[in-house]
Amino acid sequence: MTLLERMALSRELPRRNGISLIGVRFSEPVALRIVEPPIRGGVYAILKRSLFSPRKFRVIDIGETHDFSGRVTRQHERFDKWCEAANGFARVYVAFYVMPGATRDERRAIEKRLTDAYQPICSDLKQRIDAFGASEARPILPRRSRMALAFAKAKKIERFGL
Repeated sequence: MTLLERMALSRELPRRNGISLIGVRFSEPVALRIVEPPIRGGVYAILKRSLFSPRKFRVIDIGETHDFSGRVTRQHERFDKWCEAANGFARVYVAFYVMPGATRDERRAIEKRLTDAYQPICSDLKQRIDAFGASEARPILPRRSRMALAFAKAKKIERFGL
């Protein structure tokens, strides 16, 4: 049994393992080229290493599926976008949030929440409009980003007297 299969069997990962995306605890990111996706359903995050950020990874795509092993592969329709955004296949990472027994609507709700918070660059806006409706397709900045924008605006006004 692989490490990911053992992690998939447990409902919640220990605090020191994995990655938290807006409070949702994902598995530890693993390079897509060596990962063995679990035969379970849930939400997956496609990530790339971040060189200039306090976080180690940046979210480049979010998706949901009833079977990770059939979806998180080189045959994915956005695989080329993932490789381009991460500057090569070797730099594409994936993390899983296993949701055994969850319905498609439950998985999509978490996917939408994460997509709105992180605004992944490989996410297709048309797909979001088709999936969730035009009124909900507008990205919402996380609170931390809104605060950073407000701070930057205040500093600009203070510095340039605008």
